[in-house]
Amino acid sequence: MNDLNTTIGAADIWTNTDPTLTVDNPVVAQYWDGVRKIADAFIIFIFLGICAEILVSASAHRTYSGALERFWRLLLVALLANGSLPLLGTTIRLANAATDGAVALQSGRLFAVGGHSGAVNQVILQAILGLVDGLMELFLALQMIIRIGLLDALLILAPAGLLCYAWPRLQGMAELWGRLFVVTLITQFVQIVVLHMGEDLVLYAPLVFGKDGQTIVGETSLGNMLTWAQYLIALGVFVVVLRVPRILRGYTGTPLAVSLL
Repeated sequence: MNDLNTTIGAADIWTNTDPTLTVDNPVVAQYWDGVRKIADAFIIFIFLGICAEILVSASAHRTYSGALERFWRLLLVALLANGSLPLLGTTIRLANAATDGAVALQSGRLFAVGGHSGAVNQVILQAILGLVDGLMELFLALQMIIRIGLLDALLILAPAGLLCYAWPRLQGMAELWGRLFVVTLITQFVQIVVLHMGEDLVLYAPLVFGKDGQTIVGETSLGNMLTWAQYLIALGVFVVVLRVPRILRGYTGTPLAVSLL
């Protein structure tokens, strides 16, 4: 498990959305360009239809304000669809900067709980923390890998998703794409913040007071149930980390959203 986690961690997928795996990946750019060309073909078709509607309305001396409104919306959609890849790449880099800021708040390195020491009878405690920490690291790595794949799919479908904004009956699909992209992007930030908080609860939480009013400094025996409760609460936070994608799923408006995570 340590070798596997070390291999996965080399790509830094836990705290970083690598642009070379997403927006700067040549395969993603190639498929995005193909979807963009298809979207442009539909945009031209809709544009010709709107122009024809305006000409017919003008010749019949009828108002064409609705068609003109759709024309400006289509123009905005065309600009966003053709520039969606660099625009979304900027949002990914901003999300990475926010995650880096969250990482800087923690006192130690990520996934350091398994090596915690200083307890009187630390064998069982260290074994439990090491097992939970290792398994959580592995499961979280799998979530992050699936998240990268989902993010790539959303980047490729960005022109088509934005195109749906130009058609009133398809705006629901466009909003679904937008919410799904935002939730997939911020999932990593939320998980890292919760994860760092959980590890700091274990390693650097405020000291527990004993019955005599004296603080317990660096000594955690198996009989000290108050201190053990502190560790169990922190491990509960680790479970929440793995459930963050499901918690955020409700904001996409469909059970399908983020279900792969």
